[in-house]
Amino acid sequence: MQLFTIGNYATRRATELAALENNLPYVYVDTAGIATIGVGVNLRPDPNQQPLHALHVLELLGFDVAGSVLTGAARDAEQAYIALLVDALAQPYPFLQGQPPPEQNAARAALDLILGQRAINPIYDGAPAAFPARVTQFTLPAGGGVTLLDDLLDGYTVTTPTAVLTFDGYEDGLDDWLQQVVSGTSVAAVNPGLSNRDNTERLALLSLHWNGVLARSENLRAALIADNRAEAWFEIRYRSNSLAQTDETRKGIANRRYAEADLFGLYGPDPTQADYLAAYRMYTRHSNERISGQIGLLGYESTTAANPANNFDPPPLTIEQKLQPAAFALRTAFGAPANLAWDHIIVAFDQFLTPSNRIWVPVWRHDEDSESPPCRRSGRHRADSGYCGARHVGVFGTT
Repeated sequence: MQLFTIGNYATRRATELAALENNLPYVYVDTAGIATIGVGVNLRPDPNQQPLHALHVLELLGFDVAGSVLTGAARDAEQAYIALLVDALAQPYPFLQGQPPPEQNAARAALDLILGQRAINPIYDGAPAAFPARVTQFTLPAGGGVTLLDDLLDGYTVTTPTAVLTFDGYEDGLDDWLQQVVSGTSVAAVNPGLSNRDNTERLALLSLHWNGVLARSENLRAALIADNRAEAWFEIRYRSNSLAQTDETRKGIANRRYAEADLFGLYGPDPTQADYLAAYRMYTRHSNERISGQIGLLGYESTTAANPANNFDPPPLTIEQKLQPAAFALRTAFGAPANLAWDHIIVAFDQFLTPSNRIWVPVWRHDEDSESPPCRRSGRHRADSGYCGARHVGVFGTT
C-alpha cells in the first residue's frame, strides 16, 4: 500500500488529536461522568492498576509525587493530599452539556477544594526552594497539554515512594497491534510502512487506538492484511461506530470516524484504475448493508451527517463526493454514458452482480487472472458466457 508520507508527524498527531478531542487545560467531565483533562485524558484510576495518568498530571501540577523533595511532616502531608486527589478523581460526576465542556463543574470544584486546603497549609512553610508554588486550581500550566499528550503517546515513567510505574505509550501500543500475528501474518508484515511514524494512515490508526477502537477492530486488521485500502477505509468510516451508545454520542463518534477515514484516505497518493475499481468494489459490497442500525451507507450518513459544530476544516465529504473521482475515471475508462449516476456504477467482487431491475452498460470486462485470454467488450445480458478467467470485475448500472 502506497502511503501519504509527511515530514511533521509529531506536530501533526497533536493537531489531529486536538481537533478530534477537547484540548482543554482544565479538568472537565466527559459524557461518562469521568474527570478528564487535556486531549481527552481519562483521569479516573483503574481499581486494578496504579493511577498512572492521575499521578503524572499531579507531577505536572507541581506535586512531589516521588517524595524526593519534601521531608518529614511536609512529605507526609503531600502524600496524603495526593491520595485525596486520586480518590476524588475516581468518583463519578454529573455531565454538563456544552461545547467546549463547562470550565465550572463538579469535578473541578471537588479538586480545587483540596488544592485550596493544601495551598494554605502551614506545614509546607520552609519547604525547599526546589518545591514549586502550590496551585489552587486543577489546571495544567502553559504548555502542559502538549507535554501531557506527547508523554501519553510516547510513554512516560512515574516514581512514587514505593514503586517506579511505567506507561508504554499509545505509539508502542499501536505497534503491538500492527505486529500481532493472525493466520500466519500481520499488518506490519504486509504493510511495513505503517510502522514508520511518518504517514497519515498511521495517524488515523493512532487516533483509533487513542479512542480505544483498535482492540475490537478485527475486520480492519483483515482489510490491512489483505492490503485493501478501500475496505480499511470502510471499516474506519462506518463499522467502527457502535450501537451500544446514545444517538447523540453515536453521531459524535461518527464525525470522528469521518475525519479519521479522511486521514487514512479512500485512495492512495497516486490513484490508479485499480484504486478506483477497489473503491467501487467496496461500495458494491456494502451499499445496502445495515450499518449501526441503518440500512445502507447513505442511510447511515443521513442520520450521522457531519456536524459543523465540530469545526472540521474542511468538513468530511459524503460517500457520493468521495466516489466522484472513481465514477468519472470508470465512466471514461469503460465507455459508460456520461450521465450514468454515481450510485448506478457497480464493480463486482466475487462474481458479476445481476439484479433483475438493472441493465448492463457496455463495459470493458477487466480480467484479474493473468492466464486468461484478453477480455472483450460486451454489452450482453447476464447469460453471456464470455467471462474471462475465474475472477472478474465489471461495471454496470442503469442510466
